[in-house]
Amino acid sequence: MMPYVSSIERIAEEKGRAKGKVEAKVDTLVRFLTWRFKTALPEDLEPRIRSTADLVTLDAWIDLSLGASDLADFRRMGRV
Repeated sequence: MMPYVSSIERIAEEKGRAKGKVEAKVDTLVRFLTWRFKTALPEDLEPRIRSTADLVTLDAWIDLSLGASDLADFRRMGRV
């Protein structure tokens, strides 16, 4: 027998999952950029990435990070 889950609980669960996805993508992007370009991110870049909650934008930035030749190229292509 499945326990009853109210619509409010379902909405809260969905929001929690979405927030977790955003946090995971942000962490992945920051780690990858730091590792790939062997440098700490500029002071303004990491907060900009961490303040982004849009999954489509984060996915686009992750894709761009794979082809960027350096951080300046990444910023230019992604308008970050």
